[in-house]
Amino acid sequence: MVLIKKVNAMNVMNISSSNCITFEDSERGISASNKANIKTIQINDFIKDKSSNVEVSEKLSRILLLIINHTLR
Repeated sequence: MVLIKKVNAMNVMNISSSNCITFEDSERGISASNKANIKTIQINDFIKDKSSNVEVSEKLSRILLLIINHTLR
C-alpha cells in the first residue's frame, strides 16, 4: 500500500523517481521507497517529549519548502 501511494503521487505530479527524496521513519516506508527507486533518508524518532513533534515537523516542512522552491527556479 505504501509503495502504491508513492508511485501514485509521483504519477499525479508527473515526477520521476530520480527527482524524488523521501524521509522515512519505518522499515516499511524505507522498503517501499527503495522498491520505487526513490532516494530515501532515514529519520529516527529520538524525540522523548512527543509534544515537541509538532515543532520538529513544522521546521522540517519549512526546510523542505525552501528546497522545493529553490529547485523549481
